[in-house]
Amino acid sequence: MNNFAKRLISFGIGIALLAGLMALAHFYVPAILPATVAIAVMLGCYETVSLMRAKGMGVSNFAPAATIIIYWVATRVWKYQLAHSLSLIACAIGLVFFIFMVEEMYVSKHNNYRDTLSRLAASFFAVLYPGMLGLSLFALVSHPSLSGKHTLYLIYFLAMVFANDTFAYLTGMLLGASSRGIFPPSPNKSLAGLIGGVVATILVAKFGAMLILGMNLDWYFAAMVGAAIAILAVAGDLFESMLKRSAGVKDSGRIFPGMGGILDRLDSILFAAPAFLLLLVF
Repeated sequence: MNNFAKRLISFGIGIALLAGLMALAHFYVPAILPATVAIAVMLGCYETVSLMRAKGMGVSNFAPAATIIIYWVATRVWKYQLAHSLSLIACAIGLVFFIFMVEEMYVSKHNNYRDTLSRLAASFFAVLYPGMLGLSLFALVSHPSLSGKHTLYLIYFLAMVFANDTFAYLTGMLLGASSRGIFPPSPNKSLAGLIGGVVATILVAKFGAMLILGMNLDWYFAAMVGAAIAILAVAGDLFESMLKRSAGVKDSGRIFPGMGGILDRLDSILFAAPAFLLLLVF
């Protein structure tokens, strides 16, 4: 079976599982979406740790679990005002700092803590990416202010991200031969693909809002939403490509045959989710 067939089968299975999860969450078990996001982000954090270790960097064994602590605290504080919520999340991050410090006291004592700065920097990066970026996606499926519409907003958001990825690939393949190489971390990406992805995302932002959310966005706002999601999604893909190139690996993991790991699927989503949540709230 060639790589394209594997990608196609994995994509089909992934869409079917995602649709099933959304249906289950919308009609029966709302908590399944936040739990799924938290687990996916934790696995993405684990893959980030693996990338760092492939580069020969020391990193805390606790980093993937640290994201769960922060996300659990987040579910407890959504009901409070912004200042109180941020304070409690800051306390959770402080707890993570403390655990990293205790672990480091015993891990690095053999070399007089010469690697402490690099280990702590790598550990905090593994929590921030994808942990803190993923917090926006977690809020999208769990915040009480969006109650009853979590699934619809998620479908709308993912439709824009998938439209960007799909049409950027198709447009680049058909029209992008002469404009490739503009993004050094991913030489196969092209200017034509970028433009095609942005246009498709704007169209989905406009008509998806009508079909999924029952909202009629004006073209100016739809263009702003679509362009922001598309550009940030590409940025997320390029960011992860740089990490993989630095680590000397093709994929972040092997969970999806022919399509890589969790981080390979989350890269665009992680960068675009904060902007979408911001636009949704304001």
